[in-house]
Amino acid sequence: MAIQFKDDTIKLIYGKAREVEDEDIAHKTAEDFNLPFIDLTGYAIEFTALGAIPEADSREGEIAGYHSAGKRLFVAVTNPVNPKTKQVLAQLKQHDYIVTVFVTTHKGMRRAWSRYADMASGSAVESGVVSVNDKLINEWIQIIKSVEDFKTEAAKVLGEKSSTTKVFEVILAGAYALGVSDIHVEPENESIRVRMRLDGMLHDVLEIPLQTFHFFKSRLKILAGVKLNHDAKAQDGRFTIRIADKEVEVRVSLIPGQYGE
Repeated sequence: MAIQFKDDTIKLIYGKAREVEDEDIAHKTAEDFNLPFIDLTGYAIEFTALGAIPEADSREGEIAGYHSAGKRLFVAVTNPVNPKTKQVLAQLKQHDYIVTVFVTTHKGMRRAWSRYADMASGSAVESGVVSVNDKLINEWIQIIKSVEDFKTEAAKVLGEKSSTTKVFEVILAGAYALGVSDIHVEPENESIRVRMRLDGMLHDVLEIPLQTFHFFKSRLKILAGVKLNHDAKAQDGRFTIRIADKEVEVRVSLIPGQYGE
């Protein structure tokens, strides 16, 4: 008996196969050129970084900026040896950018290109200020009035299997709302413990699954402008976020430990 598939099912199967192939190629490219990989499909792409490269050049060279801190610019490419990619990188360096190159998928690159339309209809954040989901952050600030409130909201985010960016944002929102002096992210055997210092006392507020920690750490390192592959050395960095129309400077210290930074 012959088996017939509906067109939508066939398209779905081929679409998934292409996505897998796209990601496999990107990871292989990153490995071949000794470059880090980044998944832009779930990353909060900043307008200031995106705007450093004109859209026409971005599309021709398949290169896009996604994070900046002052003159440090993080860009994603699909093919490091594309002549137009090399040309754009040379132009960025001529404008005194300190460029860090990552490899991404074609799907991730298309998402970056879609942000140009968003940028054209909105206003870019000043250079060096990390963009976050202002609406969501402000909603959390109104809700979080105590450590227990934060635990409740953070548990909801983890329960939804949200992106690393959203986990990161709820931690920032909770810290700001509670007025904590510092946040400790501590890898342990089976999970990652998050503690916040409030009125001089450290409070256990959240446990992050181990599988999330790699992406969380990479996100933090990129924002702080420190080296991604230096896990055995202490590093210090900083970044600025805008919350409730205020700019807040965040200082970051990464210290090697028994289970990593």
